[in-house]
Amino acid sequence: MLQHGNSYRKAEEYALAVADYSQVINVDPNHQDALYWRAWCYDELGDNEKALADLNRLIELNPNYSSGAYNNRGIVYENLGALDKALADYNKALELDPNNEIAKNNRQRVLDKLKK
Repeated sequence: MLQHGNSYRKAEEYALAVADYSQVINVDPNHQDALYWRAWCYDELGDNEKALADLNRLIELNPNYSSGAYNNRGIVYENLGALDKALADYNKALELDPNNEIAKNNRQRVLDKLKK
């Protein structure tokens, strides 16, 4: 199911990907890759609350899963208007991977918003 979800995600069929990732999570609620990619798809579908729940669960399970998990949660927080939380997550993403250019750009965007 994970591979099917990945195929749907790559084809931008996010709702179908979510369904497959959900099947994986139903069998293994701690499946970190399924949580990560389902959150990513929820974000693409504009469902910030579900994306946030999956990312929180993932980071709770494995705080060092990837800088991408923190970057993605930062995006969700930013979408929700929680700029301080977004900034903290972008900083954590950069702590885990100082070369994460996406997190650097996102961090700068939030810093610019906070200056206004």
